Amino acid sequence: MTRLFRFHSEFDLDAAPGRVFEALRDIDSWPLWWPQVHSVERIDDVSGHVAIRSVLPITFRIKLIALVEDSTSGTLKASLEGDLTGWTQFVVSPEAGRARLVYDQEAVATKRGYGLAASIGAPVLVLNHRLMMRAGMRALERRSAGTP
Repeated sequence: MTRLFRFHSEFDLDAAPGRVFEALRDIDSWPLWWPQVHSVERIDDVSGHVAIRSVLPITFRIKLIALVEDSTSGTLKASLEGDLTGWTQFVVSPEAGRARLVYDQEAVATKRGYGLAASIGAPVLVLNHRLMMRAGMRALERRSAGTP
């Protein structure tokens, strides 16, 4: 049994939109500032393997493949393969001297033995995702604003 997860989050970050976009674009640096991103292993210029783990004791291994990298629109979009299959997107825009970040994702948890758990424990997985995003966006704001 599989379940499609749709996530939508909006964040106002006290940082310049260009700096936020660049920090997100530099996927190799994510483990340095995003606590739940444990590793990034680059495959080539447009893809890499990422290991993420939030509150739950489950590590997801995902292959990200860049689909859109457009600094003019502030859009970064990638496909997901591996323990999660689907797509993910960040859109960064200026708003009132700050960065407005809109995050969307559609994915199915395909990690072996996880389909039934994903259906039964969906609220827990959603909370796990929210905690990961909140921690990541706080760290992104600090990194983009140049504070530790």
